[in-house]
Amino acid sequence: MGGPKAMRTRRWPFARSIKGDLLAGTAFFVVALGTVLVGGTHSALGTLLREEMQKRGTAIGALAANASREMLLNADTYALHQILVDLQAQNEDVAYIYLLSANGKVAAHSFLNGFPRGLAALRAGLEPRATLHIRTPERGAIREISVPVLDGELGSLQVGMSEERLRERLSRLVFIWVLAAAALLIVKLIAGFWLTLRFSNRVDGLIGKVERIGRGDDGPPADESGSDEISSLAKAFNRTSTQLRETRRDLIHAGKLAAVGELASGVAHEINNTLNTIGVCAQALQERAENPALRAAAGFEDFPEYLGAIREEIERCRKITANLLDFARQDAPERRRVDLNDLARGAVPLSALHLGTKEEAIALKLARDPLPVRGDPSQLHQAIVNLYLNALDSSPPGERVVVSSRRVNGNAVISVQDRGPGVAPEHAERIFDPFFTTKPAGKGTGLGLSICRRIAQSHGGTISMANHPAGGAVFEMTLPVDVEPGG
Repeated sequence: MGGPKAMRTRRWPFARSIKGDLLAGTAFFVVALGTVLVGGTHSALGTLLREEMQKRGTAIGALAANASREMLLNADTYALHQILVDLQAQNEDVAYIYLLSANGKVAAHSFLNGFPRGLAALRAGLEPRATLHIRTPERGAIREISVPVLDGELGSLQVGMSEERLRERLSRLVFIWVLAAAALLIVKLIAGFWLTLRFSNRVDGLIGKVERIGRGDDGPPADESGSDEISSLAKAFNRTSTQLRETRRDLIHAGKLAAVGELASGVAHEINNTLNTIGVCAQALQERAENPALRAAAGFEDFPEYLGAIREEIERCRKITANLLDFARQDAPERRRVDLNDLARGAVPLSALHLGTKEEAIALKLARDPLPVRGDPSQLHQAIVNLYLNALDSSPPGERVVVSSRRVNGNAVISVQDRGPGVAPEHAERIFDPFFTTKPAGKGTGLGLSICRRIAQSHGGTISMANHPAGGAVFEMTLPVDVEPGG
């Protein structure tokens, strides 16, 4: 029961993740930075306070030396003792002061209970201005600073500065600095956690988007807010997902077209066989109608009209089956270099003839320069004719269809604008689907625009529809411009 799968399940909670790595890295950085800051602050403040103590002790010694010169010269020991006691009382950091004469004997001191034995001997062998470090039971660590009197001719003053107060001040300052540094580091830690969670949440959003796309659920696009690398990744991902969605839609559409095309081909052939039989029978009846005896029969006057109606409906059905066969045909285009403007001009007469209208119903506003494309002239001609017929059929009588062409970003674009009511929003998504039509029953097969789309895609292009602000719909077919080598 505890196979490999169970082992993987037990290890899963400890699996590494970007979020965990970032949080751990942020915490480690903050702790390391805090340690360095506290250690550096303690060292810097200690050095600063020791230098300040050295300067202060030297200043006190210099003050005492200046005040004691005259008394030394007059050998006024009592006055010297009083000056040293007063200086010690005025400065809490001073543990003691004593005066060594030029012969190394203690001339005066600030000790109330007598001069400690051996204190003067500690200076034996030291430089005159050397600093002495000692420790006493009463005052703890003491830094003894030596200040010469009259350049040492009259001896030197020894000022004992208590380091315990120095350490107390250092502890207080370090504590304040530690609090400030801790507050700053906590803010940095919170900011780091927030940034890490924000980053990981956005990454999780992209992962969720990928999983939804894998399940076929597009959902809302990824969040593109901001200007960082994650935003750029989200934008690129949205572009890719849009392309995948369009590719998937095109594949589904292509599958539908293939299935419908196969069905349409079979239906068209079956209908054509039936139409051929009906046509042969109608032709035989037409020939018999030429018999004078039959013409004289009662009720014959409606016979030619009925035969004419049958032949017209046969012809209309043949056009429908021809469209079905065109739709079902998957012939590869025979590509060659053609001018899209020439194809646009050549499609005008046939379109006008097909609907029994004048060529002036189509207004051409083509680009002055040629628009060379590489494609099958017959298929492209068919697509343009279908666009013309759709526009003419949608426009009221007397209105002109406007056809224009232009070059845009390396593509040749032909636009056909009708004067009809436009395309309703609920029909826009299905306008290029096979057999979809907004025309009344019997007025269209719904294959013309679908054939246009298939031809455009087989030539590496696209076809789109939009309603014009001034009214009517605009259909645009975009094809890659054929660039000659070295052109």
